Amino acid sequence: MKDNYDLTSKYPGYLWMRLAAVLVFLYLATMVTMFRSDLRAVFEPPLLLPIMNTLFAGLIPIAVSIIAARTYLYSGLSSFLFLGCGMMTFGCGAILAGWLIGGSQGPNVNVTIYNTGALLGSVFHICSAIIKYKNTKPDALPERRTFKLILTYTGLIFFMFFLTLATLWGMTPKFFIQGVGPTLLRQLVLGTAVALFLLSGLIIMSIFTKKKRSFQYWYSLSLFMIALGLFAFFLQKSVGSPIGWLGRSGQYIGGFYALVAVLITFKRARSDGTSLQSAMAGLFQDAELSYHALVETVMDPIISFNQDGTIIQWNSAAEKVLGYRQSEAVGASLFDLVIGEVFIDIFRNELHNLSTINDRLKVGRQLEITGKAKCGSNIPVDVSISAMKAGDQWSYVCVFRDITERKKAVADIRKLNEELEQRIEERTSELQAKNTELESFTYTVSHDLKSPLITIQYFTGQIMHDLAVGRYDSAQDDLAKITAAASKMTDLLNDLLELSRIGRMMNSSEQINMRRLVGDILMQLEGSLRQRQIKIVVQPDLPVVQGDQKRIAEVVQNLIENAIKYMGNQAAPRIEIGAKQGRDECIFFVSDNGAGIDPRHHERIFGLFNKLDAKSEGTGVGLALVKRIVEMHGGRVWVESEGIGMGSRFCFTVGL
Repeated sequence: MKDNYDLTSKYPGYLWMRLAAVLVFLYLATMVTMFRSDLRAVFEPPLLLPIMNTLFAGLIPIAVSIIAARTYLYSGLSSFLFLGCGMMTFGCGAILAGWLIGGSQGPNVNVTIYNTGALLGSVFHICSAIIKYKNTKPDALPERRTFKLILTYTGLIFFMFFLTLATLWGMTPKFFIQGVGPTLLRQLVLGTAVALFLLSGLIIMSIFTKKKRSFQYWYSLSLFMIALGLFAFFLQKSVGSPIGWLGRSGQYIGGFYALVAVLITFKRARSDGTSLQSAMAGLFQDAELSYHALVETVMDPIISFNQDGTIIQWNSAAEKVLGYRQSEAVGASLFDLVIGEVFIDIFRNELHNLSTINDRLKVGRQLEITGKAKCGSNIPVDVSISAMKAGDQWSYVCVFRDITERKKAVADIRKLNEELEQRIEERTSELQAKNTELESFTYTVSHDLKSPLITIQYFTGQIMHDLAVGRYDSAQDDLAKITAAASKMTDLLNDLLELSRIGRMMNSSEQINMRRLVGDILMQLEGSLRQRQIKIVVQPDLPVVQGDQKRIAEVVQNLIENAIKYMGNQAAPRIEIGAKQGRDECIFFVSDNGAGIDPRHHERIFGLFNKLDAKSEGTGVGLALVKRIVEMHGGRVWVESEGIGMGSRFCFTVGL
């Protein structure tokens, strides 16, 4: 992001920046002049020092320390933590020293607290400048930042509080003796503070010469003025002397310059639509650190390597996805460590294509390959490669995206499509079957129902004619034929009604004792069985199954009645009822040694109205009814017969 306040000749504030720098040199010249003049007057009006110290040397640094603290919490840059600590101790020391100068031990208390605060502030500032110059990594964990900030700021406040008490109680060494001047300890403390503040200002000014950011310029001037002001204190021999006030004014000007630095950054943040702490972090955060932070926070593996394939950088996401720690990966060959063998040539060709282009920065096409993880598993990945040329050497950056879940989703969708196609086919088959049944139904209504009605109509006319001529015996025969036709039509209508109810009147599933159910049905059919002298064999181990008992009973009864009905002329008729139990279903069968069925008609007989013999008994609905009930239970039904006269076995499945 471009800094709108860079130091350029076109910038209107450039003149003020030059004047501010000139003021530093004027201040130095004034200090030298006053020292050579050896002015010994003492000027210490009440409340002036406390008020001036509080406003310029106290509140402004504390405000800067608060902004630095918020910026540290936002960015994790330790340079802001140390900068804030430096301004906090300096500001607290200035306020305390200003308000405690009025007592009998006031000058010593003032000098001790102020100079100790200045020394601590200079130490923190030099640490901040060095950390910034070295571009150390930011603290990654927000909770760790909060803990460090609270610990350091609270500790500094308590230190300044106890230092004040100890000085007031005379528990600290003397820093200043009124009328005599500063002690050697005070000169060592103050001289160290001057040197460290000056060195901090030089480091930040060197950063300004590279970055050309106005904040760094004004802040370095602030540190220079603070250093010069402290040096003026170094020269004074009595508190309240003119050179002492010159030193205080240097501190005030330094505080004002720090305020200007913050205000300029605040104005920049408002023009860019960002927060103050974001703008501050941008001033101190190096582009390389920003890139490193971005690489470490993205969710995809990012790997950089040279033209020989040696890995240079390996981010945290690469550790998680591929399993190798950074220490294991850096220095190893990308092709040996990550790329699947069958894709190495494809990968090398893409690198070659990128390196033959004249552009210094080139982004290649996306490749879908298989990567290797440390655990030995293969990982499908999309790879984006960018190539950069520095001198005669090429370096590359790859972004790997794990597409395992995407592949699993392309497979799930394919499976769903296949299932959908299968369902469509099944529905289509069902619809075709329904259409076939509808055609049969239409035919039956137009033929099977029409035939009895024609019979009734014909013989009703015959009866009327026979009665008119007195042939009563013939009329009685015609009435019998009418009754038979009406009975046939009633049976057909009842079967159609029952068929239409299937699917609309299914009861909930229940346990069915098939042995008891078969026994009840055989009792109902005992008359027919005795009349035809049919031997019944029931296997003793019929299982308990799940289903609608009433409907399953209809299936079994229909199959037994069919076996009785189509027994034919068998001399020793026999019906066997049994079951074969599987893992989750039971195959139930009704077997007979009767008329048998031509294998060509095994499927046809389960169709609606599909009677093999138009003259045979029944309506052609029974087996269609059986098929529909079984299928509604999720089962299958079929017939086994080797041919005419060979008997038959009807089977159906039902769940356990």
